Amino acid sequence: MHSAPKIDERPEVSTEATSLRLIWKHPETRRYHEIGKFSALVDGSYVFEYNKDVAEVPDFTEFGPFPNREQPYVSKRLPAFFANRVMSQRRPSFDEYIGWLGLNKDAAPVEILARTGGGRATDTFHLVEDYDRSADMVEFRFFVSGIRHRSSLEISSLKVGAPLEIQEEPDNVVNPRALLLTSDGSALGWIPDWLVNDVHELRDSGEVKISVDRINEDAPARLQLMCKLKWTRR
Repeated sequence: MHSAPKIDERPEVSTEATSLRLIWKHPETRRYHEIGKFSALVDGSYVFEYNKDVAEVPDFTEFGPFPNREQPYVSKRLPAFFANRVMSQRRPSFDEYIGWLGLNKDAAPVEILARTGGGRATDTFHLVEDYDRSADMVEFRFFVSGIRHRSSLEISSLKVGAPLEIQEEPDNVVNPRALLLTSDGSALGWIPDWLVNDVHELRDSGEVKISVDRINEDAPARLQLMCKLKWTRR
């Protein structure tokens, strides 16, 4: 049985730390809310803390391993809540899986979580790579959602580095802010819903370019097409 991470004094978070934002999907409204931040510190420890405004998120309550919204949780080991979202290196398929992510076998758990989002069928949490909002350029990667349901062309016809277009879908009944990715007018799939608000925000303040970064034809649909997003401030 895993013990809860220790409540400790607020750590000094280095600018070199790797941070992920924890996103929660409201089960009824289906809206996504950023509720906290998880960081891997340069000394090898980890910290999770809720956002200051988490009390304003409708219907959200603190969950099992992190019951106190007022304190950071510091741990020398990867907390079980996050560790359970990373495939074990002992799994026979791990080497193939890590290759689909474009990482090597020595990749840190937070790198894997940043690529996959750490989603599970048993809850509605996702992890999104954090970025410096004061920077003049931002770059990160993500997998296209809904390829199985929306793609109207063969993934094999794409080329790494090829630019993709962003198409708004205000009539989308699931998410009016949905952003469809297309190639030469042919639909591919969507920017994941938990990233949509970020991409809208970035488009409002600068130029967003999305290109094909990796094609995994033999992978499950959710890992078949990885894109790179690059944003430059206006």
